[in-house]
Amino acid sequence: MKSIVVRKNKFGELLYCENCGFFHLSFSNMLIELSERELRAFHMAVKEIDIDYWNNVPFNQTIKRKFPISTSQENLVLVFDFYELECLKELVMISNLKRKDFISFFDIDYVVSLN
Repeated sequence: MKSIVVRKNKFGELLYCENCGFFHLSFSNMLIELSERELRAFHMAVKEIDIDYWNNVPFNQTIKRKFPISTSQENLVLVFDFYELECLKELVMISNLKRKDFISFFDIDYVVSLN
């Protein structure tokens, strides 16, 4: 299987498989297989999330992820926090932020002992 890495960051990667002609979006703990048409539709769904609206919706303080993306499966909604959403945008080529080749110390999401 010949796969080309289209984009990659600390949460996942977007691959294109030349054999099957599909894109494989691996992000955190999910894997989504998309045709080119489906990738464009997913791109638009992510792009159209109204960040200001969702930031102003009153949520319980314990809810970490508040940016939803509806799916074609009626009982499945993907939810992200702001940082995850920005990383997802970077993978599906929406974000204009320059991709970093290396992560910083602050990107590490666990307790680090400097002993």
